[in-house]
Amino acid sequence: SRPSEVLYFHGTALQSNHVLSASDLATLPSDMVGTFTQSRANERSEYRTTVRGIRLASLIERLGLKTAAKADWKNLWITVTATDGYRAQFSWVELVNTAVGDGVLLIFERDGQPLDPREGRIALLSTADFRLGARHVRNALRIEVRHVVE
Repeated sequence: SRPSEVLYFHGTALQSNHVLSASDLATLPSDMVGTFTQSRANERSEYRTTVRGIRLASLIERLGLKTAAKADWKNLWITVTATDGYRAQFSWVELVNTAVGDGVLLIFERDGQPLDPREGRIALLSTADFRLGARHVRNALRIEVRHVVE
């Protein structure tokens, strides 16, 4: 898939649409930053790598949620889409009211360096998942934040 250079935020639950680059993410306040050290292995060796990124929930809150009623936050859904169409989804409750949410990172750096072209300039990783690959979105392009209609 083609590399992602920027990330588009849109949806019915945001006050306005936004476009952010990896450089924009890197300049956000340190209280929004998370890191994760991951063990990786191949047939010849095992090694550790550390990623740095912004907590997705913190960034969405900073961008501004649009909620009409007190319970609206229970009915928000977040979809992260890659340049190749791959998607990962989260409920807002999962992001702000479970331990999983603290580890959902928009990563822009691995081992102190920008992400490689395979991952794109911005990727998403859900670090608390038992299997990291299912919600590892390389080349993240869009994040939609919407109200679930019942």
